[in-house]
Amino acid sequence: MTQANPKALFDASPFVPDPDQAEALVRVRMRRQKLLTDDVAVSVTIAAALLYVYTGGRHVLEGQLRHLLELGELPNVEIRVIPFESAACPIEGGITVFDFDNEHEPSVAVSEDQGGLAIRDGDIEIRRYRRALDHLKSHALTPADTQSFIRRRLEEL
Repeated sequence: MTQANPKALFDASPFVPDPDQAEALVRVRMRRQKLLTDDVAVSVTIAAALLYVYTGGRHVLEGQLRHLLELGELPNVEIRVIPFESAACPIEGGITVFDFDNEHEPSVAVSEDQGGLAIRDGDIEIRRYRRALDHLKSHALTPADTQSFIRRRLEEL
């Protein structure tokens, strides 16, 4: 499986809160990435514009697109792209909601933007983030159409 290069994002981005923390953030992202090959369900919705950003250069973008194609073929991973013509407007940054099998472990939402990470675990906050994610997902392409979109973008490069 092709490995994306999360360090390229930090090397090229002005939004790293503290460059001294970049290595630790890379390690966290690599551990998160490994979870995708475990037996957990993962649903990802991303804006099409992100597939056009050359952060780290063309070769990095090509690697990221190939990596997305490979991940999209895994049975536990669903990837959807919000097309440019969509009425949905993805916010800057990302939202991740973690659900756990243990009923005594509450869900956790993590939002990430240029200001850093914020962890939320309140029921109302979790519902708010789920609604935001559901809204974005409802405006996104199907997983099959997303794979086609990513392939076309890769061919453009």
